[in-house]
Amino acid sequence: MACVAFVTFDGFYAASLARSRPELAGRPVAVLRDRAVLDASIQARRYGIHPGLRAAEARYAGRGRAQEPVFVDYRREDYAAASRRFLDACAEYASAVEPVDDHAAFLDLGRLPHARDDAMRIVADIFHACGVCPRVGIASSKLVARIAAARSQGHAEVVAEGGDSNYLSPVSIEHLWLAEPEALQRLKRLGIRTCGEAAALDSALLRRHFGDEGARIRLWAQGSDPTRVLPLYPPDEVRAAFHFPQPARLDAEMEPALLSLAQTLSESLREKNLAANEVELETHFEDGTVRGAKRAFTRPMQSLGALLTGLRLTLRRISIEQGISALYLRLEDVRPAGQAQRALRDDESANGCEQALLRLKKVFGSEAIKTAAQMEPQRRDLLLRAWRDSTGWGG
Repeated sequence: MACVAFVTFDGFYAASLARSRPELAGRPVAVLRDRAVLDASIQARRYGIHPGLRAAEARYAGRGRAQEPVFVDYRREDYAAASRRFLDACAEYASAVEPVDDHAAFLDLGRLPHARDDAMRIVADIFHACGVCPRVGIASSKLVARIAAARSQGHAEVVAEGGDSNYLSPVSIEHLWLAEPEALQRLKRLGIRTCGEAAALDSALLRRHFGDEGARIRLWAQGSDPTRVLPLYPPDEVRAAFHFPQPARLDAEMEPALLSLAQTLSESLREKNLAANEVELETHFEDGTVRGAKRAFTRPMQSLGALLTGLRLTLRRISIEQGISALYLRLEDVRPAGQAQRALRDDESANGCEQALLRLKKVFGSEAIKTAAQMEPQRRDLLLRAWRDSTGWGG
């Protein structure tokens, strides 16, 4: 029998910030993403600042308070380490882990013999790993597990094996998170308020008035959700390292190391037909300290030039005040290389580009388009630098 858990947190981002920035501990803190409050500390929630509130309203709610709230813009790299600790703890129990955000994931517990009985042990282990108490829902499907986590009064809400339909029966249809909100609002206006009421409706009637979405809502209200937990964690990643024979700090000393790393990574990615969008770099200094930087790029990287540019740009984010003894690199967000990128290496595609350039010059004049070699060096370098900074692609 399938067994799925959904694990999430209240206060994950605010608590993570307080641990990494001790000056924020005990203060009202709100994390903003997409012009809304993503998370808020307990102190900020006392001011009426809560997740989902628009940023402007949150700032207004914090005005004139004895302790002025601190508003921090969301940056994924600020929570990457905490998210990895959380997901690593989940992976100890699950045969598959599917993250849906930094602070939430589905777990496939089907291979765990007594998963429902072990719910509180799972909660305790995740708490010890993250320092924040999770909310856990366990059921036979992803749909019901997430609803159970949202409704949990304590740390875990466990739905009995085979009891998903009975569990949902008194639950408001607003909890059917897979459904379109507009369709749920229409059902409420028709007097259908619980999942049990929606599950009892005639399928043909629902399909006639709501289309395919109506039929799906009826199945979801009955607890039916065949989607499986996808094994997305740990993600595919590529690693490389370079150890300097003597501590290095000058650009001339760094460049051979970056070139060596880029060559190693490019060969590994090409062998597996993969490309990466994120670079995480750790610099180990001669006194034993470690500093890291992470950068995401718009375009996927696979070629030597693109990776070398990505490494250079990421290294710029690290202040180098003493000699570096080693560089450790990890490429994240690795996925199959796209057809468009592979086509750039294809001779036939290159010939097509040449033909397109000739046609453009014929229409707009020979001076309309210039190759890099035809441009003034200063202007060419300026344009290439701007292009590389924005895309992460090398020349």
